[in-house]
Amino acid sequence: MAEDKLSQGQHLALDQLSDIVQASNDAVEIVQTELPSSDGGSLLLHLSIETIEYERKEGGFKFRQREPFRVFVPSRFPIEPPSAEFAHHRFVGRAHVQWGNHLCLYQAVDVEWAASDGMFGFFKRLDEWLRDAACNLLDPNDAPLHPPIEYPSSDTKLSVEIDTPEIKDGSRFWMGAAKLTERNRYCYDISEWTEVSEALPNDERFAAVILLGQSMPTEYPATISTLIVALKARGIPFDLLFSILKVVALCQKEGEPLYFLLGAPMRRRAAGERLRQHLTTWKMAPEHVKAFRDIVMECSETDTEAAWKLLLDWATETKTEWCRVYDNRPEVTYRRDLHTSASWFFGKTVALLGCGALGSHIGEYLARAGAKKLLLVDQSTVNPGILVRQQFRHSLVGFSKQRSLAVQLMGISPKAEISCEFANLTKGWPSKINLHEFDVIIDVTASKRVASALQLDWC
Repeated sequence: MAEDKLSQGQHLALDQLSDIVQASNDAVEIVQTELPSSDGGSLLLHLSIETIEYERKEGGFKFRQREPFRVFVPSRFPIEPPSAEFAHHRFVGRAHVQWGNHLCLYQAVDVEWAASDGMFGFFKRLDEWLRDAACNLLDPNDAPLHPPIEYPSSDTKLSVEIDTPEIKDGSRFWMGAAKLTERNRYCYDISEWTEVSEALPNDERFAAVILLGQSMPTEYPATISTLIVALKARGIPFDLLFSILKVVALCQKEGEPLYFLLGAPMRRRAAGERLRQHLTTWKMAPEHVKAFRDIVMECSETDTEAAWKLLLDWATETKTEWCRVYDNRPEVTYRRDLHTSASWFFGKTVALLGCGALGSHIGEYLARAGAKKLLLVDQSTVNPGILVRQQFRHSLVGFSKQRSLAVQLMGISPKAEISCEFANLTKGWPSKINLHEFDVIIDVTASKRVASALQLDWC
């Protein structure tokens, strides 16, 4: 009866595994097979794999002659790949090992997993992972570092587009605050880093920040108390952590959460570059902020051991709610259009003549390419008939094209300087616009009269 719960894909996995075992000369051994207990459940394979032939180098995983593994085959195999874990926790804390024993075999499953390869492809990837682990090559110099693991549980996101402050020579950390600017109901921008010497203004929102000079564990703590222990081991005494949390908590408005941004040098943009800060953020729920503030007031008024015990109890019981960080800092990321033709426009000053069928689309491309300054020139208005092929919304009918496009492009690239000019270009280049301030002028009016008028003016 239990076997009936195997999916067609899991039957295929067992057939392929049988072929792999037979061809392995006892290097792969099936110790036990646990069939799914319900429809849609995973097939669990207990395996013993010979690792004696993997060459070990300094810093690599120290395998025994045979290692026990658990392999989980999902019911939707081969569309979904199997997963593997060690049957022990000897490698807890190592990069690419999550939850103490889970092997991080794929960084991008949609790209790296080929369903057509089935169990053969899976075991090939497992073999490559183990071989690299033994040689300490899971994070090669010519590849991105495996990021630390935190498990986002909050709907709040933070976007970082400015580089982090440098830790001064001789210092073990940088401590301060980050100004949070609301981008939308789900996302805040970190718009400024600031050192904290006194109370912060309570009409703005800030996050507490500690940037470390040494790495954190590959899996981040789940409670504030365990986070305190990890920071103490890295030279951050509790009184310093308490002081920055206190300053930020006391400037918070009633009923708002508190954010704590933690950085550790565990990122690099390219091989050979020095390590930069990997940023993570945890969120303290409003009720925990209130409890913390109450304890802070009690500590400041009485400084009794009882108050500090309350603080310890609070830290032990309060879990970290991790937020997702969208990291777009120049020091750790490259633009996705790097080395493409569009990247030429980055930082350029451009005049776009015509904001219609061609111009409304090209204007968007220029904004996304990072043009520093855009001048939009047109004399038409948005009418209902053009909505089928021009980049305007229904609500913009009746507005001028150049102003409507400017508003849309500012929403795409808010840091760019975008201006517009209502002008009839058949009369030539507008005299009040300095022709020589532009790196390039793009005429997409599709008008021979405009082309002729501009030629007369410029020749």
